[in-house]
Amino acid sequence: MVGLGYAGLTLAVTLADAGARGVVGVETSRSVLASLERGEAHFHEVGLNPLLQYHLRREQLKITSDVDSVDADVFIIAVGTPVNEVGEAQLDELRGATCSLRSRLSARWKERRWKSSVACRRSSAAMTGPASR
Repeated sequence: MVGLGYAGLTLAVTLADAGARGVVGVETSRSVLASLERGEAHFHEVGLNPLLQYHLRREQLKITSDVDSVDADVFIIAVGTPVNEVGEAQLDELRGATCSLRSRLSARWKERRWKSSVACRRSSAAMTGPASR
């Protein structure tokens, strides 16, 4: 899971809770990482902290800042895509996450590990800004 904001962290914890093996969350914000390493989400969601702590303790969920250290077949990008005042999605974080995955996926290609999937998850719907009204 690349990005551990609301969409990414809740999905990562849910996947670990559902029994997915090797769930790894990648976050670049130092303050968010520090909070997560203590088992505390940086936002409020009822019941999230106990599940986060449980899965971190059992190592069903791991947190890192280094996407290159992640050995996975599926990568989910869940970074912020806020909309501006005219309703256009701001894709800077998405572009950054995609670029960070490029080297990891290139390495997998060189290792002849062809089967990698990348999906994106957004927490805001398209056209949610003032221009959509």
